[in-house]
Amino acid sequence: MHSGSTVSVLRIYIGESHYHQHVPVYEAIVYRARERKLAGATVFKSSLGFGGAELRPSQGQHPYRVSDDAPAIVEIVDQEDRLQDFMPVVRDMLGNRGLVTLHTAAVLHYSAAVEK
Repeated sequence: MHSGSTVSVLRIYIGESHYHQHVPVYEAIVYRARERKLAGATVFKSSLGFGGAELRPSQGQHPYRVSDDAPAIVEIVDQEDRLQDFMPVVRDMLGNRGLVTLHTAAVLHYSAAVEK
């Protein structure tokens, strides 16, 4: 990866309380991405948001209530083929929850950390 190149970004939207084998799913995904030596992963936690389930309030629920489950977003950057190869792992961890998108991004600046 270098400035001027193109990469892909896998973006995974999940609830913070979603677990996979007793570990928050966002952590489990990042650990597996690191095991696979993908270029990089970051978790963003939000204090407010909603998804498809909150668009149709259940009986007795306020119609404008946002989710009680704080949103978390996992972004993983690498080449598209490597991210596509990682998707079965993500699908297994998500089950019937979440949203996954794939985007192309231009690298404007990249500087790897230098180990001492």
